[in-house]
Amino acid sequence: KRLATGFRICNIGDAANHFFVIYSGSVSVRVPKHLVDNNVVARRAVGLEVVVNIMHDGESFGEIGCRTEGCTRNASCVTETPVEILVLDRFSYLATFDAFTKQHNVAKEAFCESLACFQNWSEKEVSAQASVMRETTIERGKHIVTQGESNTACYFITAGVAHVFRTVVDEGGASHRVLLSKLSTGDCCGEQALLNVGKRHILISNVSVVTDVKTRVLRLDQAQALSTRWGKADKKALRQMAVAVPIDSKILQIEADRRKWGVTQGELMERIRFEEAEKNALGAGKALCPPGGAMHHFDR
Repeated sequence: KRLATGFRICNIGDAANHFFVIYSGSVSVRVPKHLVDNNVVARRAVGLEVVVNIMHDGESFGEIGCRTEGCTRNASCVTETPVEILVLDRFSYLATFDAFTKQHNVAKEAFCESLACFQNWSEKEVSAQASVMRETTIERGKHIVTQGESNTACYFITAGVAHVFRTVVDEGGASHRVLLSKLSTGDCCGEQALLNVGKRHILISNVSVVTDVKTRVLRLDQAQALSTRWGKADKKALRQMAVAVPIDSKILQIEADRRKWGVTQGELMERIRFEEAEKNALGAGKALCPPGGAMHHFDR
């Protein structure tokens, strides 16, 4: 089907008996305003609804409803651009895609089981959560999350590399884009969406995460997280998986040190992380070998 901008593919409460694949264009996922906090509405509102996700070329939706008889839509989907979309009814989906989807879900479950934040989950719980996670391929140089913009999902990298940046402004008004970390398979970003699961918060990202190569991620939207299962231990493990973002004054000092010592941002962050690890190790009576095998200490 070819659909014009603003076409309502489905509405919240509709019978969930079709599966959709976006061939080209963008589709927004919307919920009523009363389901989200008031401070979010001004940034994401469209009429009486709030946009909680936008899907693009190659993404699909509706598979859960097709696999479960009697389901209804928990959100509305509206075209944001002209869209070409493949539509299958429940019978056609089960005959065509269900076996593939089940096989794909097994791979997603195995990946989730390898992550620290799912170690306390039962097999059934992991399966239920993995089934709603969407795998997406992001081209090199594209943003996974963008600093200053709202983010409603946590992304787990299944393959590829991405860099974490934060832009800070110094006292003179100059902006500095500082590299904080590098992410690879098994790492995550956008974790605040899950740390606040069940609170209906749409948070503003304090960093940008940009792919360094073509990268595959599993996206878990806040609205689809199993809020009754994400407990304190799971969230603690998720925090430990995520990148700790220093305060702006520390980031500015890092950038000043980088310029002073003539090293790359990546080299400086690696050495700073080593120094922090070294402090912890010395407290435990251990010794560490610094990056490159030589002792590097900065005058501070």
